[in-house]
Amino acid sequence: MQVHTTTTRKSFRILSLDGGGVRAIIQAILLRRIVEKYPSFLTEIDMFAGASAGGILSLSLAAGLTPTESSQMWEETVPKIFTEPFFHKITSLDNALSAIYKPDPLEAELRKHVGSKTLAELEKKIFIPTFKVDGHPSNPTKQHWAPEFFHNFPHSKNAATPIVDVALSTSAAPTFFPIHKGYIDGGCVANHPTMAAISEVLHAGMGIKMEDIVVLSISTGRVNELISPETYKSGDWGLVQWAPRIVDLLLDANSLAVDYECRHFLFRNYQRIDPILEKNFGLDDASAIPDLKKLSEAFDLSQTFEWIEQIWKPSLEMASPLEKPEEKESGSAGTLPPPPPDQSGSSCLIQ
Repeated sequence: MQVHTTTTRKSFRILSLDGGGVRAIIQAILLRRIVEKYPSFLTEIDMFAGASAGGILSLSLAAGLTPTESSQMWEETVPKIFTEPFFHKITSLDNALSAIYKPDPLEAELRKHVGSKTLAELEKKIFIPTFKVDGHPSNPTKQHWAPEFFHNFPHSKNAATPIVDVALSTSAAPTFFPIHKGYIDGGCVANHPTMAAISEVLHAGMGIKMEDIVVLSISTGRVNELISPETYKSGDWGLVQWAPRIVDLLLDANSLAVDYECRHFLFRNYQRIDPILEKNFGLDDASAIPDLKKLSEAFDLSQTFEWIEQIWKPSLEMASPLEKPEEKESGSAGTLPPPPPDQSGSSCLIQ
């Protein structure tokens, strides 16, 4: 007698964290609130992905820190990191000749928690974007700057890298921190790292398909900015006009484009938490932490809790399929289902 067996393929769950400097404390607190309601949430994650400050948080969580511990670490360390000694301000000609800050306090804090542990020693999968500016001396075909993605999948060539070095590399923001061993901030490549992380998962040879992937993505908040016609007038702008806006514009453009892609590829298998800030907090503004904590505690997570119940939790038992376009009676394809609602914090603005 022939026996037929079926195999249920489980979903692959990703937590993806944007970069955003001091605002990463938003992510830590929102995750703490999620874990308070769903205590097993972190253990259900298959891969942590993060860029820049979100990369530091992802590495910390993957190494075993709780969101509460990560939030406390961030709150205690940020004022030490973003403090510029007066002597350095003078000798660097007000930072025209060197980076504003030194990463020493961050490195010391990370070593206290993760020691010399490498990516290969993490139980969970990890994905961290960086940008290598000095090429690859051992590879004559790569004598140019290029993105580099740190991960611990079986085919990884950099899984032996210490966690501390990966954290310092992905957060080495130009002008803020020195280049770290040839690497600069991962936000220059993929500040919203979800699509890059998905590409690595699909390439890993683990039999995972797009319909198996479920993602919770958390930003560090953003301001609904624009440049009005009254402001740009003829549009003939130079460095003076663009300089105050260009960093925020590029980071937002990157994140909004990736968000668009994720919604159309993953549909309901993708949930984005993106609080709206009415005030633009600097990436190095340590004094903003009390306001950011207040926003994080007040932010409405009801849509995310509903998504966890409807999509994330069922995915633990079986693959959560992509929502397919409904077919019309004629048999032709209908329109794509609308992307999931964007959970922005319109009711939780900081003024």
